[in-house]
Amino acid sequence: MRRLLCCAPAALALALACPHPAAAQTLAPPRVVTLRNGLQLLLAPDSSAQAVDVAVWYPTGSAAEPAGQSGITHLFERMLFRGSAHVPDGDHVRRVLAEGGTANARTTADYTCRWQTLPPAALGLAFELEADRIAALALTDANLAAEKRAIADGRRAQQNPVTLALERLYATAWRDRPYGRPVTGLPGDLDRITLADCQAWQRAHFGPERATVSVVGRFDPAEAVRLARRWLEPIAPTGHARERAPEPPAAAPAAARAV
Repeated sequence: MRRLLCCAPAALALALACPHPAAAQTLAPPRVVTLRNGLQLLLAPDSSAQAVDVAVWYPTGSAAEPAGQSGITHLFERMLFRGSAHVPDGDHVRRVLAEGGTANARTTADYTCRWQTLPPAALGLAFELEADRIAALALTDANLAAEKRAIADGRRAQQNPVTLALERLYATAWRDRPYGRPVTGLPGDLDRITLADCQAWQRAHFGPERATVSVVGRFDPAEAVRLARRWLEPIAPTGHARERAPEPPAAAPAAARAV
């Protein structure tokens, strides 16, 4: 019953946002455009929407992290809002909010995504801001130290029975596998991650040739392609393939290891 009550607000919001079935329109199939630097642009226009969402997706998450560097993807995600060559620290979110939009990011075991949802007229702003942090993110020792402290503080605040039980469950179910580690990383690993590690991780996993930029909602596809060619296509690729590295082999069952 409590789960149903928790879902009720989301269901109500969805019902209010969706057009009446009689007014529903046939949507064109999504279109993918590959830019010269390898970046993929996924276009899914919806004329019934009231906003446009621009998200940058990478097929890299905590499961791809090598031993001793757990949490580096989440750490890099947090650095995304610390500024870039032409956008000061915190200005990315400030400019999106000033347009009446929202912005955030997320890291999982298998992918990393950052996004902004904006009024259709602000589509160009999303491309401009994302292009700047793809090309010239401000990775500095000061920003790294600040985000390490923030992650450590967050972990301490979340040390409750539920969180601890889930971490132990995953560690047991995925013994000796990357999926058994928390996305935020193991405390000892986080302390050892250096600025050089983050810079190398960015080059290997977050170049434009590994990115998919999705544009969903109310927008003109031709205009989106024009903006992508203006802001995103000039970014030089880092030379790393889009394919994800294979996962390490599964560990043998405890009984088999004991034989």
